[in-house]
Amino acid sequence: MSPVKKLFLLGLLFSLLSFLPLSASEFDTEFDFENKTSPRLNSIPSSIIEDFLVNDDTGSADQSYPTIAVNSSGNFTISWQDDRNGNLDIYLQRYDSSGAPLGPNIKVNDDTGSRWQEFPAVSANGGGDLVLTWNDTREAGWDIYAQRYNSSGIPLDSNFKVNRTGFSWRWFPAIALDESGNFVIVWNDDLNTNYNDDIYAQRYDSEGIPSGANFKVNDDTGISYQLYSAITLDGSGGFIITWTDLRNGDPDVYAQRYDFAGTSLGSNFRVNDDDGSVYVYQGMSAIASDALGNFIITWVDDRNGNDDIFAQRYTSAGALIGSNFQVNDDTGKSGQGNPAIAIEASGNAIITWNDSRNGNYDVYAQRFNSSGSKMGTNFLVNNSQSRIYGQILPTVAATSSNIYFAWEDDRRGKGWDIYAKVVDWNWTKVGEDENVAIPNSFELSQNYPNPFNPTTTIPFQVGGSRFVVHSPIHTTLKIYNILGQLVRTLVNEEKASGTYNVIWDGKDDSGKEVSSGIYFYQLKTEDYTFTKKMVLLR
Repeated sequence: MSPVKKLFLLGLLFSLLSFLPLSASEFDTEFDFENKTSPRLNSIPSSIIEDFLVNDDTGSADQSYPTIAVNSSGNFTISWQDDRNGNLDIYLQRYDSSGAPLGPNIKVNDDTGSRWQEFPAVSANGGGDLVLTWNDTREAGWDIYAQRYNSSGIPLDSNFKVNRTGFSWRWFPAIALDESGNFVIVWNDDLNTNYNDDIYAQRYDSEGIPSGANFKVNDDTGISYQLYSAITLDGSGGFIITWTDLRNGDPDVYAQRYDFAGTSLGSNFRVNDDDGSVYVYQGMSAIASDALGNFIITWVDDRNGNDDIFAQRYTSAGALIGSNFQVNDDTGKSGQGNPAIAIEASGNAIITWNDSRNGNYDVYAQRFNSSGSKMGTNFLVNNSQSRIYGQILPTVAATSSNIYFAWEDDRRGKGWDIYAKVVDWNWTKVGEDENVAIPNSFELSQNYPNPFNPTTTIPFQVGGSRFVVHSPIHTTLKIYNILGQLVRTLVNEEKASGTYNVIWDGKDDSGKEVSSGIYFYQLKTEDYTFTKKMVLLR
């Protein structure tokens, strides 16, 4: 491997290892189910499913580098790289529109050896067909492999190699699948002389048959590096590819448009609009488009002296809409990285990234309407209780109703896991975190596991009353259904100061098992009320 390539890969590795948790802050919501009152309109967030664990391996193996896709019905799929077997494999998990898992985790790569597979990407069309792609070392060198699935999650044929034959280092594939089942896979490839990486792509028809040969995307003739590509469809059968490009001596974001036949529309164009007079990093770009083919590219940009998230809007014809704009709204020198973007059909967009504004790394996001105006402010995606840990490498998908997040998370303290969250377009965590003051002596923690079947543990902490710190205080812990109806009373007694764990067995007060669904659990004292959400899956 060339020294430059090693430098890039080591840089990526150290950037991931630097996401260490440093500080924490905890908040909650409050709502009086008995009186159906709330101090704020949005006290119960409209989140569909709070943070939940995706990988069903609960040991100390690392699960990392998630990717997500959703179909028009709201069924979604999350894929990641997984070392539960002692070597990296590609796994996926399918969910229905209610967030219920469709079977267990599935291993995607079909080789039986101990070679590594990593850096997956997944794409779904409206009907639910899936194609996954990844790096694969089952042969000499690093290749790009892929696997097709139908809407029922059944593999179509077996794993197949995407790139042309020959020893080379091929990395970081991305994929776009259209409504007819045609798809394009793109990656960086150093098959050319001097081991400089170029961006290559391959088109396929709906039967998985290659349409032509691998083709080079970047049009420079030098030996500069092109890395970290991403792809989206343009609404009329064509596609747009973006990547990090060093042809100007420092990293810039470039892109190229193609028509439905794979013919390039114009030449490569630079996305970032700074003049490049000094060394500035712009890279790790992501891209998404709406149903009409209007598209947005987002990337990491250090023009301000620290890493920020920037973006640029384009029409379907590739014309600029405005200029580059900053996505993150913090005013400090914290670092933001690894952006991802999704756009629903009508043009509303969501950009997400990992963010160190709170000291540790969290997942933040920003919504935009179809005119490019911000909808609200930046908001925290992962729940507040997980802030003492690290959340990195987010990915996002969207429908007209919901936003689907997944990310890498070490809250269990047993290696990295994949966590996810589903919210609607009106959900926000910012108001909850900034407007609710929770005294340190009273805490209601997230139940675990969540989702659960058949039992879950609810941790909480009781202090003293507001006036006599150490006296017992009457405490209730109750379960309510989504209609606000009381389901079960778990605690109704005087509690001394201390930490408690209560197990709910998924039954109501009459001993009858309740059905699958969203439930709220509420800790209440004379002075304080805390409410959280959980999901029961039968």
